Amino acid sequence: MTTQTDQTSPIEGVLNYNLFSGLAFFLLGAGALQAGGSWGERAWLFPNVLSTGLIVVGAVLVVSALLKRGRQRMFPSWGAAVDAAWFIAAVVGYFVILGGLGYLVATITFMFAVSLVLGGRPTLLSLAIKLLSSAAGAMALYALFALLLNVPLPEGTWL
Repeated sequence: MTTQTDQTSPIEGVLNYNLFSGLAFFLLGAGALQAGGSWGERAWLFPNVLSTGLIVVGAVLVVSALLKRGRQRMFPSWGAAVDAAWFIAAVVGYFVILGGLGYLVATITFMFAVSLVLGGRPTLLSLAIKLLSSAAGAMALYALFALLLNVPLPEGTWL
């Protein structure tokens, strides 16, 4: 039998996720800020503003979570921790391959990898749907930023 003091309140779980999300935003913003400097002068404003915003939001989330953090679990289960680790590895891998493979190939690879890790048990049909939706999503984002908004995206040097 559990008592009221043994249970964690819903807000404590949110604080844990704030800590994790803040770290993820901070690292994502720092990686994008570092990578954005090599994309040329035309692309200076957009990645720097977005990256700085991610860093600030991440820092605020981390600080607020640490100030209010008690004895609580970061993840509700071991599986959630493994999923988070895979996602962080995928984001780091995305930044590693972005300059070499270019935006379109790297983004399709990233979206497909994340959908494989977080998408449950794969079947042949679900793999096809994940690959097609990854390609369609990456192409739609490419069309939005490169063609419509005229934002230069990395072209890749490995292919």
